[in-house]
Amino acid sequence: GHEIDIFAIGTNLVTCQAQPALGMVYKLVELDGAACMKVSQVFEKASLPCKKEAYRLFTKDGAPAVDLLQEAKDPPPVEGKRIFCRHLYDDRKRCFLVPSKVQRLLQPYISHGKLVLEPLSLEVGSRTPTPAHTYACFIHKETETCT
Repeated sequence: GHEIDIFAIGTNLVTCQAQPALGMVYKLVELDGAACMKVSQVFEKASLPCKKEAYRLFTKDGAPAVDLLQEAKDPPPVEGKRIFCRHLYDDRKRCFLVPSKVQRLLQPYISHGKLVLEPLSLEVGSRTPTPAHTYACFIHKETETCT
């Protein structure tokens, strides 16, 4: 068995720039329950081995503070409980955060070849509860602490 670790659509992805708009990259991270990874001379291009979960952690003001990526086998973050976060590629960027809200970001739509969740609407804006510009200030935030 294997899993799709990441999926992206665009005209200028990591590879396939000379191909049509749906060029794709697939990186295997687990095979039959064993972690595996793509090795690359470029550190950022190596895949992260193992199955993962992603969570969005919110501040006490209800604003998104950080997206947390962790191994799927680890317990999920808990609202009101302090958690240590660090940048994936820059270990100097780190903070402790006490999330007021935790939102699971990965939602399986297909499991074992069967549809398990109805696809979302393709209507523009139907899936955006918060304006995109609200998130931008947190994506580029460079601080030692989170609130």
